Amino acid sequence: MINFLDIKHQYDELRDSLDAAAKAVFCDGLYIGGDYLSEFEKNFASYVGADHCFGVGNGLDTLSLLVGAADLPVRSKVIIPNNTFIATALAVFNEGLTVINKNWGNRGCRKLEGDNAD
Repeated sequence: MINFLDIKHQYDELRDSLDAAAKAVFCDGLYIGGDYLSEFEKNFASYVGADHCFGVGNGLDTLSLLVGAADLPVRSKVIIPNNTFIATALAVFNEGLTVINKNWGNRGCRKLEGDNAD
C-alpha cells in the first residue's frame, strides 16, 4: 500500500525535537499566546520570507481573518466549493456574506467566463 500522507515517517524523523517541544509547552501550560507563539511567528515569517506571521487557533480563525480582510459589502456572494469543510462556509456566513456552493467538477477554481454563481 502507498500511503497518501505518511505522518508516521515524518514524525519518526523529527521525534526527538517534536517531543521536547511538546513537553515544554505541556509542562509550562502555555497553550495560547506567550513566548512559544511569538517565537513560532518570528521563525515562520523568516522561513517564508514574510515581514509578519500571525499564529491562530484553527482553520476557521484563519479563514475568518482572510474573509474579513477582503472588506466585502454585506450580503456579497462568495463562491465556495461544495466539497469543503464547514469552516469555509462559516467564515463567509459570519461576515454577513452569502455563501454560494459551487460544484467545480474537473474545471478547478479558475475563472469561468460567463459562469453564473447562482
